[in-house]
Parts: sequence; C-alpha cells; structure tokens
Amino acid sequence: MRYRNIHIVSLIIGSFLLINLITSCTSSADPLTGSKPNIIIIMADDLGYSDLGCYGSEIKTPNLDRLAAGGLKFTQFYNAGRCSPSRAALLTGLHPHKAGVAWLTTEPSGNTAPGYRGNLNDQCVTIPEVLKKSGYTSYISGKWHVTEKKLMESSTPVASWPNQRGFAQFFGTINGLADFFTPVDLKRNNNSISYPEGFYYTDAISDTAVSFISSHAKTQPEDPFFLYVAYTAPHFPLQAKPEDIVKYEHTYLSGWDEVRKQRFERMKKLGVIDAEASLIGRDAEVTAWKNLDEAKKKEMTQRMAVYAAQVDCMDQGIGRILLSLEQNGQLDNTLIFFLSDNGASAEYKSELDPDPALLGTAGSYESYRMAWAHVSNTPFSRYKHWVHEGGISSPLIVSWPAIVKDKGKWVHDPAHIVDLMATSMDVAGARYPEEFEGRPIHPYDGLSLSPVLQGRLLGRDTLYWEHEGNRAIRIGNWKLVSRGKPLAPYYGEWKLFNLGKDRSEQKDRAAEFPEKVKTMADVWHHWGERSDVFPLDGRAGKARRYVSDYAIDQEKFGAMPDGRQVHLYTLKNYDGVQVKITNYGGIITRILTPDKNQFYKDIVLGFDTLEEYLTKNGPHFGALIGRYANRIAYGKFELDGKTYDLPKNRPPHHLHSGDRKGFDRILWDAEIVEEDHQEKLRLTYTSPDGNEGYPGNLDTRVDYYLTNNNELVIDYLAKTDKPTIVNLTNHSYFNLSGQDTKQFREYGPDLEKYLQIMDHTIYINADSYTPIGASLIPTGEVLPVKGTKFDFTESKVIEQADPAGYDHNFVLNKSTRYELALAAIIHDPKTGRTMEVHTTQPGLQFYTGNFLSDKIKGKKGRSLTEHAAFCLETQNFPDAPNHKNFPSPVLRPGEVYEHKTIYRFDVRTE
Repeated sequence: MRYRNIHIVSLIIGSFLLINLITSCTSSADPLTGSKPNIIIIMADDLGYSDLGCYGSEIKTPNLDRLAAGGLKFTQFYNAGRCSPSRAALLTGLHPHKAGVAWLTTEPSGNTAPGYRGNLNDQCVTIPEVLKKSGYTSYISGKWHVTEKKLMESSTPVASWPNQRGFAQFFGTINGLADFFTPVDLKRNNNSISYPEGFYYTDAISDTAVSFISSHAKTQPEDPFFLYVAYTAPHFPLQAKPEDIVKYEHTYLSGWDEVRKQRFERMKKLGVIDAEASLIGRDAEVTAWKNLDEAKKKEMTQRMAVYAAQVDCMDQGIGRILLSLEQNGQLDNTLIFFLSDNGASAEYKSELDPDPALLGTAGSYESYRMAWAHVSNTPFSRYKHWVHEGGISSPLIVSWPAIVKDKGKWVHDPAHIVDLMATSMDVAGARYPEEFEGRPIHPYDGLSLSPVLQGRLLGRDTLYWEHEGNRAIRIGNWKLVSRGKPLAPYYGEWKLFNLGKDRSEQKDRAAEFPEKVKTMADVWHHWGERSDVFPLDGRAGKARRYVSDYAIDQEKFGAMPDGRQVHLYTLKNYDGVQVKITNYGGIITRILTPDKNQFYKDIVLGFDTLEEYLTKNGPHFGALIGRYANRIAYGKFELDGKTYDLPKNRPPHHLHSGDRKGFDRILWDAEIVEEDHQEKLRLTYTSPDGNEGYPGNLDTRVDYYLTNNNELVIDYLAKTDKPTIVNLTNHSYFNLSGQDTKQFREYGPDLEKYLQIMDHTIYINADSYTPIGASLIPTGEVLPVKGTKFDFTESKVIEQADPAGYDHNFVLNKSTRYELALAAIIHDPKTGRTMEVHTTQPGLQFYTGNFLSDKIKGKKGRSLTEHAAFCLETQNFPDAPNHKNFPSPVLRPGEVYEHKTIYRFDVRTE
C-alpha cells in the first residue's frame, strides 16, 4: 500500500520538523511555547475564493485580514466541492466516500453503497477522537451536517452526533440548513434548546466559541483544546442584521461585471493570482448587468449587500474569538485554520418576486444567485457541486504566531482539506489508530502541512475528487476534470488543463495529450476503486433533484364535488424552474421560468383555485386532452364498419372529447415514482368502454418530469381491449412575457398589446399544413407552406405573418413517423424567454388564443384578451379518423400508444 507509506513518511518528517520548530523557539513572553498548541478550525459555508479582503474582496474582513497578515495564505487549497463531503473529509482526514458521506446527508435515490450512506461511518475516526488520547478537550460551535437525514431529528442521541464522535461540548445544529434568526432544532450537546429573543445564529456561533475558550482557560489552563467553529454564513437564506447590511447598500451599485473586474485587479496586486493573468469572460449563463432594468438592478444589488453583511458579521465574530485568545494569553500558541467548505453557490432559492426591501430580513428566504456567485469565485469557472476550480477552491489562512516566521506569505503548494487531520495529529503528537473501539479504521488520506509552516515545500503528488458524477484528478500542474452526465454510467467527457498556465480551466488540452488523459484517468479509476467511489452515483445535475429542495412536492388543492381529495404537485429543478400540475385533469397550472434578467415569472394561463378549474375551464387551460384531442367532424367516425357517435359539444362537431367526461374533467390517480434515475409524477386512469361514445376500456398513463436541462417532459402511454381511436395532448396556453404588469409598466396604455403574444417569433419545422374550412375542420388536403402565411420554416413575428392569428395543424418534418424531432421554437424578444418543442407526434396545432376575451378572468382575476397566449399542441391530425390519407389514430388490442413531448425552456439575451 504505497499511499499508506507516503502518509507514514510524511508524518515522520513533519513531526521531526515541528519538534525542531518548537524546541528552537525562544520567545519567553509566551509560557505555552514548546507545549502542545491549541488548534482551532474555522469553516465558512459557501464562501467564494475571492470573498475575503486579503484575497481581493471589497467586503470588510479586517480580522481575517489580520490573521492572514500574521500567518500564511494558500492560493491552491482545495475542499471536496460540497458541504457534507467537505465536513466529513475535514473531520476524518479521509476522502468523503470512505467516511460514508460522498453525496449529502441523505442517500441519493436510495443508494446504499458504503460511500453514499450519508452518515459518518464507524470505519473512520474524527480529529477529537484522535486528539483525546493526547490530552485534548474538543469543542464545536455551529453546523454539523454529517449525520444521515433521518437520524438528525432523533429524540435520543445517535452514534454520528458530535458528542458521540469525540466532542466534549456542542452548540449548534445537526442539520445543514438553518434560518439565521429562527433556527430549527438548535442543540446544546444532545439536547434541543430554544433561542432567545434577538437571536442571530452567526453571533451565537461566535460567542459560544468565545465562551468555550474562556471556560477552558479557567477550568483546564494546562491542557490544550481543539475547537471547531462551523459557521452557516454566508450560505442561504440571505439573512443579516440591518446594521451590517447598511454598510454595503451602495457598494454593489456598479453591478457584478464591474465588481468582478475590480476584484480581479486587486487579486493580481495582492499576489493571489499571477500578475500577467487575464480575466476570463462572463459565464454564458449570467446576464450582462447593463441589460437589467432598474428594478432588477436594485433587487440584485440588495442581494449582494446582504451576502456581504453575512460575511462581515462572521468576520466580526472571528475578531471576538481572537480577542478571547489574546485575553487568555493563548493566541501565540494556537494553530488556527480558516477555510470554506466549497466554492460559492449558484443554487437558486426564492419566494418568487420578493420585495427588495425585505431581502435579508427574518421573513425572507432567498439566495444571492449565480451572477454574484460568479463574482465570489473570481477568477474561476463553475460553482459549488462541481469539481472545476470554482467548486473546489477555497481560501486557506493558517496562523500560529509562535511558529510561523514568514508572516503574510503566499503559499502556492497545492493542499487539501484532508490534510487538516494529519496536521492536527502532527502538531499534537497524536497517533492515528489502526483500530478504534475494536473497529478497523481506514488509513487517513492527508499530508501534514507542518513542513509548510517552516517554509518548506509540501511535496504533494496527486489529488482526487468525485461528487455527483463530477470527477477530477490533479497530478503536478495537470488536472483532468469531467462534468458528470445525468444517466448511467454518468461519465462525462474528460478535459485536460495545465493549471500552471491556465488555472481558470479555459484551454482544453485533451486532444493534444491523449496518452496523458488515459494515464491520469486510469490513476483516478484505481483511486476510486479503493476509496468507495464505486458504483458511481452521479446523476450529475439530476442527482441534486433528490435533495428535498428539488424533489416533487405534494400539497392539497381542494376537493371534488363528491369529496375526493385533489392534489397539486410541484416539480422543481436546480435552476429554479418550477412546474405545478394537479391530478384533476392532469392540468399544468403554473410554469415558472427566468427571463434574460433572471426574473422568474409564470408563463402559462390558468386559474388560482380548483373551483375555477371545475367551473370555468372552457378553454381547457393546461389540460390533458383525451381520448381524442382536437376536432372530429359532425361527432362521428367509422371503425371496422361500425359508426360511433360522439357528443357534439362544439355544434355540429366534437372537440377535445366532449365537455363532461374528457380526460381534462376527471380525477386521475397520482403517484410519485422514480424510474430511469428520474423522479416523475405519474397519472393513471382507465376510461371505460363507451365513455363519451368511444369504444374499449382504455388504460392510460401519463408521466410528467422536469430535468435540470430545463425540459418539461410528458410521456403518454395507452392500451385498449377493443379497437378504438386515441390522440392525447396537453393544452397549455403559453405567454413567454410572463404576463407581469409590473415588468412592462413602461409601455403605459399599450400594456395589453405587449402582454399579447403576437410579437413573439416562431419557427415551425413543417413544410406542409392541413387546410381547414369555415368551421375549422380539415378539408383533407395536405398543402405546402411555401409562399403562404403558414411558412414558418424561417422564424417570423406572428403578427407580421397574419394579424388575425392561427388555429391550424402543421405536418411536422420527420424521417420516420415516430421520430422524436424538433417541432417548433418560439421566442419573446421582450423577456428573452425561448421555448423549444420536440415530439414524436406527426402534427402540431398552432393556436394563438383567437377565442380568448375579457369575459374570461384568469389568475389574480385578471381579464384576458384575444391573443393573450398561444398553444403548441403536439398530436395526430384533427379529424384523422375521417381521412384515410392522414396518419391513422387507430389503436387495437395488443398495441401500445406511446408518445413523448418535450418543452425546453431557455433564455436568449440578444
């Protein structure tokens, strides 16, 4: 076991160097010099690489700056990329998979492999457990987050709680997320406690740490201590004290582009990065600040002001900790580490269109958004979760006044969070056990940083990462990195970067050095095999859906007239997109997507209550349509020599399966299922033989799911016991402007026009269409669109093509009938929102809301107008049962009706 030998040799060399350091120190002013030092590890939560003053930030962090000026500052220190894995690695000195916490404190979709249990296992030891035999008493103040979710709220202590893992005293939260003003399940040791009036969690963490230091100095003045200060700042929710927020109310008025440039220049002057470095371009997913309207600029400025206030308050608390050490005569012989658990977070958390004045208060629950995270991670790419430099790079400050001589020095040696265990053991003279309480223990993975404290090189060779299928290995200056894919086997493409010349990972060298890629990939794989990484459970972005924030939620939506309960289901993804669906009629009631200014709005028409859907949904807003979507002439069709009569609900014709028992009028059975590594809402219903005149018992299943590529996918499946006809679709009415009157108030009296969809541009992938007669029934012809108002083979403004609008079926271009192909792309130039539609169906009904009027009151009681929305209904052709030249809608016993439609939402900033 070569890697084990490396650890042993490193420990011997490091210990020898440190003994020489301590015994050679001649400072008689500090009575503790030469004895075992106190050790304090201070961890911030979701702090970006450039968020400290001493690393280039405009945020005021004088106490950390002072600590850095008297200690060492690392430019290439790495964490494990996310909260729980980093905390497990810090506490145990193991890569997080070996400690059982590779993902988060919940198993990703039930994965029970050893590396993914989400609970600190019994094959590891913690720093307190190791140091205890060397006379240390250990304390923790703050966030724990290495206990499995189902054990966090246990009424009795469990084996993975702090007091059971070596800490003598604990104050804080077992969970990973806490409200700063009103945290849930605050604990002192193993007991839940209440918070006092005026409580603020960051201050409480700092002040409790101070009390631990003072109490220890009084009761155990001759004994060393280990203190772990685990802040929850500046993790969301954005909540800070008013007196801290006000300091930054004008700081960010210039916007994220300018702030990022200024940070970059300061970083070069300070020596954090090379003076010749160039700033990489803005993340493609971040909107240019100049393109935001004034209201949005105000909101986003306030978000960053609150974030800065959270960091500022944490620094103030660290100042009080340092003062306590000074007052107790312990500062000189205390080894202090400051770091962050991962890079800045682009995670989206919102209450939907909040009042900027409320941001940061106890009543708000928001995040600061990707654009500011991009600033926090200057100069790197990507964010928390990823193992690109932006996700895994952290500032590291190391202070030990009695020992560090090169005060204020930048250290460029790569180091890793697993090194803190090895370093703590080294300086404490502790021995790492092969067994602990009768259990075999994994060998630790880190190297002692003791040589660096003396000004020597660390001599590290290789570093490894894996999280959510994102993989990386660094050997020397070469880094191989891969962004995971959402489906098995989860492996994304490897990219190769020379960090010595390209720390921001912009120039992929994989094609130039294929052998190096292969060699490094093999080394990574061997590490993974011995580190409980396999079976790989990436699911990449999709894996994040299994955090409770991204799972499908269920809530009550009301009751049917007969008392049966109706539910509303919310699908969410990592980018903040939300889709709400009710099992009454399979109706999509809400789709929330961002615009070019990251302004999230609902883009579908509908109602606010179940009662309205039950009584007013003549337009079929958002509904699942079946058994047969669209029109059937004169309510008749013939099948196998028999004529079937259907309700003539749009006299003299039949539309959307009637107005009484169509699929949009019934209560579906609903369940949340996990299939193909994707959580789905599944609706099922058996339409009885003869329902609305249709033959056969039709077993129908419809799955809805939302991907992290912002795709709403609808899968339709049906089987019958008699020959019948089937044509299913969704009848959502879209308006990509979001219908937000506040957003477009500058249009004044022309507001209603700008809330219509006639200025949207549309491309339809169809060379033909089916002409209709006066009653909107197809004539049976299939005609070319070229040279007509139906030609959308190049994108056109709808109103310019035909101000009267459309209600027509287009024959989609396909190489085979059931090919999943692009059907349409529609774009709103006002907001930048774009929607693509892909389908296996042969036709697309393009409808521009010609029959909408102010007689219909939609959400919030708002009157609708003609052309207030459009529909893109993927389906078979209208009246196909009566036209032999149209695709057959007939389904027979033993056959399966199976179709897919995908709505992909995006933003175009130009």
